[in-house]
Amino acid sequence: QISSPVDIFLSHDWPRGVHRHGNERRLLQSKRFLEQEVQSNTLGNPHTVPVMQMLKPDYWFAAHLHTKFAALVKHDDDGVNGLVARTKFLSLDKCLPNRDFLQVLHFPKGRREMTSTGSRLAMRHDAHWLAVLRASEPYRSITRQQGQLPQRHIMQTQVDKELEFIKNKMLSDPEFLLVPDNFERSIEPHVPGKKLGPGQPHFTASKFTLQLAEKLEIKMPHMPPDKPTSVTTAVGGASGYGTMGASGTSGYGVVGGGGGGYQPFVAGAMPFGRFPPASQWPQPPAVNPD
Repeated sequence: QISSPVDIFLSHDWPRGVHRHGNERRLLQSKRFLEQEVQSNTLGNPHTVPVMQMLKPDYWFAAHLHTKFAALVKHDDDGVNGLVARTKFLSLDKCLPNRDFLQVLHFPKGRREMTSTGSRLAMRHDAHWLAVLRASEPYRSITRQQGQLPQRHIMQTQVDKELEFIKNKMLSDPEFLLVPDNFERSIEPHVPGKKLGPGQPHFTASKFTLQLAEKLEIKMPHMPPDKPTSVTTAVGGASGYGTMGASGTSGYGVVGGGGGGYQPFVAGAMPFGRFPPASQWPQPPAVNPD
């Protein structure tokens, strides 16, 4: 559904077959249990392969397999100038000692923009992808049984309708697509020596996901029933996880691995709705830096 150029694409799972464009031997040395999937070319999500082939983003970042892996995917030439587009793929490891979970990258296309907070290197969401998020909202499922998406032409009509919503937002707010420059710690970090309680850790909603959902006027079900509303922080896509597009990259960026970080929504079966603004959600407990 996305037709505009995309510089950076994010997904949870790897696109199927991307391992063939990198060092497979090294991958299997660290993840021997993947050998059968590598040999049969069933490793990764098949639904994001045509997305990569169509959009040809400069960068594609993924997680899921908890290992650092880089690949260079060469696409067919443009048929006019004989130019060959390339996608630089990178997945990082879990956030653990002595693991490759962090990498600093330089984006040559980075540009400075004057915003309401001053001049800064800017990163923007892809308008078409935001329209896809809104259009896929009624078909979202948080169960193992995934809802069936409508036929392509019906979905295209819905995306076009939601794109008008996005364009109207852009007219009223020139910074609507701008990714906020407000990164901060959102959950309590691990404290060596501190005993963990039994069971699963307490769920803390990502404030950044909540802010995006509020901006798009989307209500999502993934919060405990005692919360004021329901919100999810999973990435959208046909296999339960999926992707987000971003265009207009910043000059430098830090990519973190381990399946964490920024994640939008899963397609399913909940209607649109409103919920309290992110500023009204409980904040994570303060942590003593010592």
